[in-house]
Amino acid sequence: MRWQNRTAETQLSGVDGIISIIEKLQGLTLPAEMWESEIFARRIQDYQPAWIDDLCRQGEITWYGTSSGSGGFGNLSFAFREDLPFFHYQMPKSDEPIDDQIESILDQVRKALGKRGACFVNDLSMETGLAPSTCAAALWELIWLGQVTNDTFAVIRAGKPPFSLDQFSEKTVQQSSYRRTGRTHRYRPVPGSGRWSLLPESNEANAIEPELIEALTNQLLQRYGLVCRELYQLENWHIPWRLIYDTLVRLEWRGEIRRGYFVKGFSGLQFALPRAADELVNLQQNKPGYQNDSNSFLLINASDPANLYGAASPLPLLHPMNPDWRLLRHPNNYLILKHGLPILAIESKGARLTPLRDLSSEERKKVLNLLLQLLDDPAGWRRIRSIKVEFWDGQPIRNSEVADYLKEIGFRDEFKVMVLERGY
Repeated sequence: MRWQNRTAETQLSGVDGIISIIEKLQGLTLPAEMWESEIFARRIQDYQPAWIDDLCRQGEITWYGTSSGSGGFGNLSFAFREDLPFFHYQMPKSDEPIDDQIESILDQVRKALGKRGACFVNDLSMETGLAPSTCAAALWELIWLGQVTNDTFAVIRAGKPPFSLDQFSEKTVQQSSYRRTGRTHRYRPVPGSGRWSLLPESNEANAIEPELIEALTNQLLQRYGLVCRELYQLENWHIPWRLIYDTLVRLEWRGEIRRGYFVKGFSGLQFALPRAADELVNLQQNKPGYQNDSNSFLLINASDPANLYGAASPLPLLHPMNPDWRLLRHPNNYLILKHGLPILAIESKGARLTPLRDLSSEERKKVLNLLLQLLDDPAGWRRIRSIKVEFWDGQPIRNSEVADYLKEIGFRDEFKVMVLERGY
């Protein structure tokens, strides 16, 4: 948590803070809607969306889609422009079939970008003869194929266009017919959006070049401070672990990292940056500045890279009474930690609350108060508009031991659920 600036005392500030976060997290694949609401806003004091737009516009960083998903959004990564070739190859390739007509439209847009370079939607429309709305829909599809990016993050923040390529037929995609209709309205691009450009094509021949493998290995060390097989498995990269391991051994021989057994629960040898190894020792010895705070409760998204608990995660997360229960690393799930250890699982945006050990009355009040943070919206995404609690520890919430306290903190009783809505 401290290494990734996920605690209150290690938060950063301003544009420099964003750069520091991306230095650690570049190349990491996360759901697009998580980056601002759960990554930047939770690590940077008074986060402003304009900061990330400015960095993209100035050419310091870029973003790229890695796969499509539900609700219009897919997974997405950030990288510094100079490091993009190292990470873009690691993107999983989509093998989903594409309709021939849609592929024809995508190809026209790709060729126009290749010919003209970075340009606006209306420029693409003039170059291809396609209606601007068709070009915008095609660009949205190309994002999640990992083929295009934009000068700002505003196009992702705005979400999927109100039209898709499935809506267009051969008679409606052409700009000429669009203009002849005599309509007076014009296509309006997303406010604040910039120019679109093609991402560099991946060169698979360089996939196992020593330079690339060492760059990715160093990125893992920056991301986690410590690297082992379990942490590497959190990454969706194509390079075999044995090549990463061999690189870590070489880095140790050069005196750049340390080898040892730093964290219980991980199997096999672990490799750590000297500063990370020293911080682990300070935590274990409870040195000044590293003492546990009796009030150190933390709400964290299950998909946050600083969270190592849950299904398909390095550290197991077990229910004391239900061995078959699992918490998925999904953006709608959360954990509440105390001293870094999980004490409450939150599933489906608060629908199911599962204590992971016996909680005192005071602890129950503190974790329930932390539920209110689910409605925080520092980046304007409005991911969670209301919390609708159905179950506490597998029992209906209205008959549970926490129902009265939920009412005290603002929840109202509805049929089978207790609800708290965001204030506007």
